[in-house]
Order: sequence, then C-alpha cells, then structure tokens
Amino acid sequence: MHIKPNSRELIRRTDRHRYGSHDSVEFDANPCRETAAQTDPAAAPARPTHPDCLAAEQTPASANTPIVGCDADISTQLIPLVLLVLTGMFLLGCQPATITQDGQLPASKLQRGERWDTIFLLGSKVGHVVTTWQPAEGDDNQLSPGQLSPGQLSPGQLSQGQLVYWKQEMQLNVKRFGDETSQAITLESWESSDGGLVRCKWSLQSGATKTEVSIVREANRLRIHDRVSNETSVLDVDWQDTNGGYFGVEQSLLQDPLDPGESRAMTVLMPILNTVGTVRLTAREIEPTETPAGPLDLLRIENVLQLDAENTLQSTMWADPAGRILKTHMPLMQQETYYTDRQTAMAKDTDRGLDFGLQTIVPAAEIPADIHRRNTANYVVRLVRDNPSQAFSNGVSQTVQPVDDRTAKIQTFEGGRQSRSPAGEEEDLPTEMDLRESGLVQSTDPRIVAMANGISAGVVADGELAEDENAWDLAAAIEAHVHEFIQDKNFNRPLSSAVEVLETRQGDCTEHATLLAALCRARKIPARVALGLVYSPRDQGFAYHMWNEVWIDDLWRPLDATMAQGGIGAGHLKVTHSRLAGANALGTLLPIIRVLGQLEIEYVD
Repeated sequence: MHIKPNSRELIRRTDRHRYGSHDSVEFDANPCRETAAQTDPAAAPARPTHPDCLAAEQTPASANTPIVGCDADISTQLIPLVLLVLTGMFLLGCQPATITQDGQLPASKLQRGERWDTIFLLGSKVGHVVTTWQPAEGDDNQLSPGQLSPGQLSPGQLSQGQLVYWKQEMQLNVKRFGDETSQAITLESWESSDGGLVRCKWSLQSGATKTEVSIVREANRLRIHDRVSNETSVLDVDWQDTNGGYFGVEQSLLQDPLDPGESRAMTVLMPILNTVGTVRLTAREIEPTETPAGPLDLLRIENVLQLDAENTLQSTMWADPAGRILKTHMPLMQQETYYTDRQTAMAKDTDRGLDFGLQTIVPAAEIPADIHRRNTANYVVRLVRDNPSQAFSNGVSQTVQPVDDRTAKIQTFEGGRQSRSPAGEEEDLPTEMDLRESGLVQSTDPRIVAMANGISAGVVADGELAEDENAWDLAAAIEAHVHEFIQDKNFNRPLSSAVEVLETRQGDCTEHATLLAALCRARKIPARVALGLVYSPRDQGFAYHMWNEVWIDDLWRPLDATMAQGGIGAGHLKVTHSRLAGANALGTLLPIIRVLGQLEIEYVD
C-alpha cells in the first residue's frame, strides 16, 4: 500500500474473553507501514502477483492511445465504482464513537463521531470514505406517523422517537487510458437506534451529471423518487421491521459482534442499486491480519451479498472484538479498504502506475484485423468462477452454447440492416421505458429534439417518421451524426447524460451511447444500451464497452456510434442491456461483474 505514516492512534483491546488473554493491551495503530519502495526511492514497487494483474501487465498497450476501431470506449469505469460503493456501505463499518464492552450502544445520548477509510484497487490508492453519525436534529429528529413505531427503538438508547443521522461521502479517482476521472457519492440515512430504516437518499456526481434519489418508508413499502428525471416509483418489496437500511450490517455487528463459527443472515437496502439484498455473514477464525497499523489479531468474516438469482458479491472483512470492521477485501480487481485517519485518507495519491483501462483489457490472440467488418466469428470463452453460458446474452448479434459449467462457445454475427433473429430465439419486446425520457437519456429536452429532427429530412412536427422515410436509415444517420458530433474522444467522464454530451461534445463510449439513445427516442425509435466487450486491435484484446440497440422491424438491431459503420461486425461480445431508466438504472449494469476480472477469450474461427 502506497500511503505514508502521518499520525498515531491508540486502539484498546479490552475483551479478554473474546480475543485472547490480554486484559488491556494497547498497540500502535499508525495508519501505515513503509515499504522498501517508500523508504528507498530506488527500490521498485512490489509487482502484483494476482493472475488478473499479471495478465493485464502483459497486455501490449499504450496508456495514451485510444482503441483503434472505436474512438472511445470502456464503460467499466462505472462498474468498480458501484462495487466500491457497495463495499463502502456494507464493509467499512460505521460505528458510534463509544460502545460498551458487549458491543451495545451506550445508554446515554448517541455521541457524534466520524470515521475515515482509504480505498485501494490493485494495490493503488483510488479514493477515500468519510462516515459521520449524530442524533438527527431539527425537523429530522422525529418519526413521522406511520413510518416506524416507537417500539422499534431499543430501550434507553435514544430518547423516544429520536433518529440517528448517518452520512457517508466517498471520493473515487481512477486513471483510464491516461485520462483522470472521478466520481463523488454521498449516502444519507435516518434510522432508529437499532438500525430500522425510516428514510434515506443518495447522490452520484459524475462530471456535470448529478443523480439524486430519495427513499421514504411507507408502512411495508419503499417509495423511491429520482430527482433528476422527476420520476417516482414504489419498490414493491415486503419491507419488514427486521430489515436493515444502508448501515444494517454495521449496526448488526456493533450491537452483537460475531464469534468464530457463528453465522448471520439479514435483508438490507442496497445504495445506488435501489433494491434489497440478502447478506450472509460467516465468522471464521481469529487470525493475524496485515493492516496499515501492522499485524493485528482480527476475526475474519466472509460476506456473501445475494442481489438476485444471478448476481452475487463475495468479500471478506476483518473485525475487532467490538465488531468494528478494520479491513475489507473483494477479489474483483483486488478492491481493499482500510480504516485509517483523516490525514492519511485525504492525502493525495502519488502512485499513478495503475491505469484501470489497461488493467481490464482481456488479452486475445490471432484475432483478424478486419474482425469488425466480418459477418461472423466464433469464440470460446471461459470464466474462473462462473458459467459463461449464463453470463453472456443470446440475441440478434450472438448465440451462446454451453460447453461445461465454466466454458461456452459464442458465435457472433454482423448486426444492423441485415440482422436476422437466430433460430429458436425470440426477441424481448420493447416497452414504454425504451421510449421514455430518463435522467441519463433526456429525449424530450428541446435541444435533443431539435438535434434529432435536424438529422434527416421528411419529418413531421411531432418527430414521427414520414411515410417515405426508412427507420433503419434514420437510425444509421443518427449513429453517424453522434460519431461526428462528439469531437473530444476522451476517457475522463465515467457516465454523462445525453444533455451533458450535447453541451460538452466530449466523452467515450458511454457518452456516445446515451446521446444516441436520446436522439433515437426523440424520433420515436425505441432504444437501449448494450454492455459487453469489443475487440481493440491496438491493445490486442477485448475492452469493456457500451453501444446501442434499436427496435426496428421486430428486432433489436445494434448500432455503435464510436465506430459509425451502420451496425456492428463480429467483434462485439454482449453481456447484457439496459434502458438506463428508473431509479435502479445503475443496477442494470451489474451483470458485468459476472465476467470482470475472470474472463478468458479464445478466437477459434
């Protein structure tokens, strides 16, 4: 870890029964220990040993050159950031400033406090988190009628009806193909002292685009309001009093720390994704654990987060006797968080060796140079921990056939005007969401409508196609227009809305995709985004990518404005698609995690 010592803090272990025989042992919790590379400038930094790291290191790529064949791509910046948010919320361990020996909150008024954590990706610092807590004040300190009964409050912990206000702010900075990009995420939650959710909200700042969502509990339902699109929806779940909010896991561990061999399951609300997930915690053994403070004896806890039938996140966290989480680890991209202090967490990262864009390239040998002009191609794909036949999508542009539980064959097809539905496959029909405006796809904005109506002739006032106008020709013209309109092809914007792209005329594949979707919807063509991988000849591998699909003549036909060739060739591998609509728009991107960091691709044509 490339952080330098700058403060000292004492953490006292007082639980002799739970963690060893020390009655009262103090140890130095200095947030870091210097490595040889830090103390000796001539020493080289430790070389990563994880197989994914080594594979990425071997990729012959330049950090300053865009991918040939697609002027801007790589949408995976958003995926690890979402996962880091999840890691932060469920693994960082927010806790009051003082807790009693048995892990309970003190009987007196809840104290104010804050906690700082540092985030690492593949051994490089990429951001920090600060969490604060305090009794809610003013109009926010009382329960509204029908939200939560006072009986849900733990006796003696807080005054009757008073709420705890939690706030977590996360700043993430990652390099992508030489360009710096950043995101800021803020999570707020009003909860009873035992973790019962009353209301919460989150915001995601990505460039000039800010997504804001608020959630209010109404009896056994959660009402979700997206402030950007001004959409309100109801999360139709059977919300029980025993369910936890954003900080449910942390509160559970603090109030009742696990012992080795114990397990626990709970249902919690997921930030950013606006859905509920099931968390299963399994305490293993107390073990020496490397931390910025040096080796500590901590309890290892396996955390399995089940989002739905197909998406599971696995991670490990290490807790002290009081249930405070001091370290977390997620295998995906070797994400780690460490409890540190403010100065360490806020220190500017001087290690710029990590380029996330290059690290996520999937090497592939002997791919034809004209793969994006070919009608078809065959690949064998393998996943280390998952079934690729379930992770990759069947449809117009590809068919997936299982070989075994870790291997599949994928045949890709040219997509566009000549698209044909594969035998035995039925296309999923478009819905109103494929035409509706959303916070990222503002298809009714007057500037978007004006641009859309100006792309081709023969258009009536409401944007409908004229009788002599072909829908596919219009869609292809929009694809070409977006390609030409975005002049600055860069990688420093994780995900911008269509209006922001219109204003800045810059971005990568995500910006091409959001603008194209908005323009097509403005012309009454159902449109969505596709997510997967595209072959990059310069990088000799597949890069994670976002493109589009439009519904024309009863098929979802692909378009890629980063290439603008009137469809796609045989060099795209699709994982999933998204309408980028509704309060859970970002949650639709999660299927990418099923392949990220564990994918192998072999060309066998």
